[in-house]
Amino acid sequence: MKYVFATMIGLLVLATPGFAQTESEVTMDGAGWTASHPLYFMDRMMESMQLAFAFDDESKAQMHYKFAQERLAEAYELKKQRQERLAEQALGEYEDELDETDQVTETAVARGRNVTALIELINENFYRHVAVLQSLREEASEEERARIDRIIEQTTNKHSAMISRLERETPVNFTIQVGNMTRTMMITPHMAEKFI
Repeated sequence: MKYVFATMIGLLVLATPGFAQTESEVTMDGAGWTASHPLYFMDRMMESMQLAFAFDDESKAQMHYKFAQERLAEAYELKKQRQERLAEQALGEYEDELDETDQVTETAVARGRNVTALIELINENFYRHVAVLQSLREEASEEERARIDRIIEQTTNKHSAMISRLERETPVNFTIQVGNMTRTMMITPHMAEKFI
């Protein structure tokens, strides 16, 4: 029975498009299966499994950010297929995943975790997100444009806030030397300012 279960999991991993993609590969045309595909639920199930096996906050935040990118790519693809309702749903899920990224990141920073890789990931992809959203806006109705404008503004604000918080709170090595004694510790830049 264990072998059957392991084989099924292996087939799901191999059959799910986008599973092996890295964060930087997810682009407008990297949506993989979209909500219009009959096996889309398997893609989402794999995402849930990935999150379940992520044991640290930084990994979870990176996954949520990757999922946000995938939702945005799906929205773009669905819009090209003229599936407006599903594209709108994907955009809503994009916003939800960015919110999750922000919340998990805040927890990681509060716990003093090193989130440098997450800062790099967000910085690498921010302009791509805005470009995709602007592309979606060009083909949208007036009502949809207002919503996409709001999403662009919220995305910009959220990215800026995350980067600002991460850069301000990411632990750094701080060395204090008193006489012959030297101590090095990890503290946030905010705390380091108190010593300078």
